[in-house]
Amino acid sequence: MISATPLFLGPRSHRRFAVWQAARGPARAALVLCPPWFHEYTRSYRLWSLLCARLADVGIASLRLDYYGCGDSDGEDEDFSLAGAVADVDLALSELCARLPGVPHIVCGIRAGAWPACSAAARWVDQLWLWQPIRDGAAWLAELRERDAQERRSYARYPWRGRAPKPAEPMTLMGFPCRASLIVAMAGVNLGPATVPAGPRVLVLDAPAALAAHTYAERGIALPQNLTAWADELYMGSCWLGPDFEPVLQGLVDALPFRAREAAWTS
Repeated sequence: MISATPLFLGPRSHRRFAVWQAARGPARAALVLCPPWFHEYTRSYRLWSLLCARLADVGIASLRLDYYGCGDSDGEDEDFSLAGAVADVDLALSELCARLPGVPHIVCGIRAGAWPACSAAARWVDQLWLWQPIRDGAAWLAELRERDAQERRSYARYPWRGRAPKPAEPMTLMGFPCRASLIVAMAGVNLGPATVPAGPRVLVLDAPAALAAHTYAERGIALPQNLTAWADELYMGSCWLGPDFEPVLQGLVDALPFRAREAAWTS
């Protein structure tokens, strides 16, 4: 496995952390990975690291991004915003294009990471890959609020409170700060044929039963159960890349532009 390289993007006063994963052999494509938000980010971090390593094995280099105010990037939790995430993806894509200017460029958005990925894709890339994208921001916001209340009622999580629920904390979701402006932005998101960019080719990865709902996608790849159930778990028991991921990986390679699929590379 080729070692991943950590780096910072942007000015010293506003640095965004990223991890560069070079392709094994000549690169046939390059990708910016836009991670999910809130608790989904922290719980799935290792999964996307494994994904980028597997993509490197088939000649796809990647830049895995932490948004400003998240992960190892500068800023506080309260500094995270949808508009800021879009700017961060633009910055990462600029870095990607500078590193590998002669190959197809892809942006891959995971769950809510699909939102900044879609905004940046129209300006930068050949392909847009969306992994279990959240189509309805208002509906997801309601789900998060219900899940937050459910966790605050959990005796296993707060046994010292007995059966009394933990009080809600203002402007937080699942234990993460969420300012009013972010809530408004989330509620206004609706992915569909009118809002997903028409320029890049769009590929969606999702559960088999969910693929038909993504009417804006040119192509869909069905994910195995363990790679869709993770979003509903808190303890990540099913989050790995096993043998059933191999058809998914081959599907991603097959979705590359023809020249990229046929590019010579050595393992």
